[in-house]
Order: sequence, then structure tokens, then C-alpha cells
Amino acid sequence: MRLRHVILVFSLALFVGAFAAGCGGTVTPEKVGEKSSEESAAAKGEEKPADGEEKPAEKTSYPEFRVGDQIKMNNLVFVVNGAREVKDDFVNPKPGNIFLAVDVTVENVGEEPETISSWDFDLRDAEGNRYEEEIFVSSKPCPCGEVAPGKKLRGEIVFEVPKEVKGLELIISPFLVRGQAIVHLDES
Repeated sequence: MRLRHVILVFSLALFVGAFAAGCGGTVTPEKVGEKSSEESAAAKGEEKPADGEEKPAEKTSYPEFRVGDQIKMNNLVFVVNGAREVKDDFVNPKPGNIFLAVDVTVENVGEEPETISSWDFDLRDAEGNRYEEEIFVSSKPCPCGEVAPGKKLRGEIVFEVPKEVKGLELIISPFLVRGQAIVHLDES
């Protein structure tokens, strides 16, 4: 009898969450900051663009960002700080694969606590292949949990990916927010 109650309460919570998500408008992520352009250009061996000059951006259905960009979605600001290969003493990736840890900082710029989950992040490659989070691999903790107003939470989300994969994109789509930000991990 208790299990039926738990299932009923869980189903009701999912319905209410889906209804609330459907009632809100779509959020368009906006870039509110970035690494200095000189620092980014120097890291890539490029010259700094002249004042007012911008490289043409490709048109996409969702805004696209780079590592280091500050991305505001509702009351949250996300920064993908980078990605690195991690090893684990107990778990090994499949042959030809590696564990990739994506370092993310989340700041709550609102006036109410916000909750972050690893489900708010998805990793895909240029071919559209999706990679699952690896929760049993040792690294820094996930940037998950409640974030108080004015506070930050930083951590890593680990994915198993092919060693030579190209075009990796971290998709950020917070729960109950319609809209997403796409962060290119291969570019800085």
C-alpha cells in the first residue's frame, strides 16, 4: 500500500512539474560575460579583432557559446570552465574511450534558492551522438544541489566518450526552463 502512495505522489509531482514547465515561456540564454578577447585570441594564436569587428556567427535555433562564456538563464548564470580527461582506480572506460570531466560553475543571481541537477546537462558530438553521465567515476563532485541567492556552486560532470571524438557540445537546459544553451567544448 505504501508503494502505491509513493508512486502516486511521484506521478503527481511529475505532472505538476511538467504543467509548470509548459506554462512558462521559453527562456533565451544570453551571454553576460566572457574571457577577455585578448586572452582568448592569444590562447588560439589569433590576432585581436579590431574594435567593433565581429566574426560572423552561424545561425542556429539555440544560442551557442564557448568555454568561459557567462550564460544567463533565468536566475542562473552558467560558466563552463573547461574539460579534462580523468582516470579512475576502479572503473575503466570501454576500449578506445576516455572519461571526460566537464568543469561547470553555476551562480544564483536571483532572490530565491535554485536547484541544479546533473540532468540539467547533456553531452553530444557533432554527429548528434549523446553520451551518458558516468556517476561512479572519481572526480570533483557534480555542481548539483541547492544554490542560495548570491552564491556559486562548482563541480564536474563526467561522461564516457570516444578518445578521438570531435565537436563535443555541452547542452545546458535547467529543469522547468524551456530553452537551452549549447557550449562548444572544442573551442575556447
